[in-house]
Amino acid sequence: MLGFEKDYPNAKRVLLNINYRSTKNIVEASSRLIACNKERFAKEIVSQKGEGKPVVTKICGDAGEETLRIVKEISDYTRAGYSLSDMAVLYRTSLEPRLLVEKLMEYNIPFAMHDSLPNLYEHWISRNIISYIQVALGSRERQKVMEIINRPKRYVSRDALEDPIISWESLKSFYQDKGWMVERIEQLEYDLHMVSKMAPVAAVNYIRKAVGYDDYLREYADFRRMKPEELLETADQLQESAAGFPTFEAWFAHMEEYKKELQSQARSQDRNRTEENCLYLMTMHSSKGLEYKIVFILDANEGITPHRKAVLDADLEEERRMFYVAMTRAKERLHIYSVKERYGKKQDISRFIGEYT
Repeated sequence: MLGFEKDYPNAKRVLLNINYRSTKNIVEASSRLIACNKERFAKEIVSQKGEGKPVVTKICGDAGEETLRIVKEISDYTRAGYSLSDMAVLYRTSLEPRLLVEKLMEYNIPFAMHDSLPNLYEHWISRNIISYIQVALGSRERQKVMEIINRPKRYVSRDALEDPIISWESLKSFYQDKGWMVERIEQLEYDLHMVSKMAPVAAVNYIRKAVGYDDYLREYADFRRMKPEELLETADQLQESAAGFPTFEAWFAHMEEYKKELQSQARSQDRNRTEENCLYLMTMHSSKGLEYKIVFILDANEGITPHRKAVLDADLEEERRMFYVAMTRAKERLHIYSVKERYGKKQDISRFIGEYT
């Protein structure tokens, strides 16, 4: 569109500058944000909806506090007479809402997702760590043992793992003439024994740090020419999930429930849900063209929005446009959340917050 008038010099420009959707406070905040983009038509948008309530920006300690606050805000709005279908939670990518989904399940708040949410517990990194725990708890299935035996590298041969049920004694017997291999297997036995006595979050941390699974991920990332943070973040998410459960049994039961909910969401995406009273969850991109009385924006942090892969000026302007879209989906109330810490690491607040405030 920026080049349209160059291509068609006789074209007439008609400025559509009246916003009939959002209140004045929402329009003005979003206008301050998008004014930071240089590659755009400068224009002043005017609201026809009245002043409205100020945009609410909340900086939470961590993601657990963030999701709990959002759930409580949603409950407060429903008690005040709003329907769940009046509300939507928007996020930059489909990787972000897992904790919120789990909290909504815990509080029995019905929701509908416009985008498929990947199942954290089915990621290969999660499967590896979960297999460590299952073997620690007594499983000797070949498939489970194969998942862990060389992650990190112990140089155990597949020839030593031919039986459907693996015996540590048989494995040590296979390497009886190689004392260093026997020591590695005995160390693994010790580590598994330690894991079996721990709470879920401590077990995941022990597997990552003491057993050396994080080192394996770094080596894997180096081999694949990837950033190790992309892999370690999955392990961080799994550890974050484990922290919410006192026992392995409770955690595994939750994984099953979560899987069933995602399957249900996947089936329901093909149905018309406009008549159902449920909260809507979607990416900023999927929210284009939609509108809700109340909108919550999740995780307004650097690296998420703007996304860490947006490094060029053009990329950053596109990220800002996406955030502008998210802000202007709100008709009456807009809540924007960010966190100070994630996975025990300090997080920077999104630059977009400083631009609209």
